[in-house]
Amino acid sequence: MNHNEKFIWTIKKDWYGQDRIFLQENRDSIFFTMFSKINEFPNDYFDFYPANAFIRQVKYITNWYMDEFEKENPDREFPFLSKKEMDDFVNDTIGLLQGLF
Repeated sequence: MNHNEKFIWTIKKDWYGQDRIFLQENRDSIFFTMFSKINEFPNDYFDFYPANAFIRQVKYITNWYMDEFEKENPDREFPFLSKKEMDDFVNDTIGLLQGLF
C-alpha cells in the first residue's frame, strides 16, 4: 500500500466512524428498518455483473457497518470529517436531490 492509499484509509476512518456514530444514535434509521433486512435483490439491470451482485454488496455493506458499530467512540477526535461537515454534506445532498423532483 502506497502513501496515498494509507492516507485515504486514514480519512475513511473518520467517514466510517461518523457513519457508525449515526447508527448508534439512530437505531430506527432506514439502515436498520429496511436496508439491513434485504435478503434478495436480483441484478436485472447490468448483464456485465453477476446475478447476485447487488445482494452481495448489500450484505457486504450491512456486515461492514454492523460489525462493531457500537464500539465507535463518539468523543474521539475526527480531524478529517467532523459531525457538522458530515451533517452539512447530507443535508446539502438531500436538498440537491429534492430539487430534481
